[in-house]
Amino acid sequence: MTKAIHSRRRTWLAAISLLLIVPAVAHHSTAMYDMEKTVTLKGAIKAFHWTNPHCWIQVLVLGPNGDEEWNIQLGPPTKLYREDWKPLMYKPGDSITALVHPMRNGTRQGLLISSTGSDGKPTGAGSAAK
Repeated sequence: MTKAIHSRRRTWLAAISLLLIVPAVAHHSTAMYDMEKTVTLKGAIKAFHWTNPHCWIQVLVLGPNGDEEWNIQLGPPTKLYREDWKPLMYKPGDSITALVHPMRNGTRQGLLISSTGSDGKPTGAGSAAK
């Protein structure tokens, strides 16, 4: 092969690689969360979802009109596992206190900053923002 063909092949491979990387980077945006605000949630676990691309915790928090369900986004399972999170560490009914960045639009969802279990011990970094 000539140098020109090798050069074109490398250019095409680089372009294709960039096109594949851009959606992955865009997916991890935190733009929907208000990173300037924090909310403390105290409640009971409804469900703990150990799934790709992000893990989630559903928490029932006592509000003025009864239980309000909050969805808390965590990082991906591989990152959480390295931070000592485990797939079965939370069961429905377990207590949790979570500090989150809330959604900008006011819906009951947040990006995890930190959390503690009923024993008062931290449960890992876990934030998708890190």
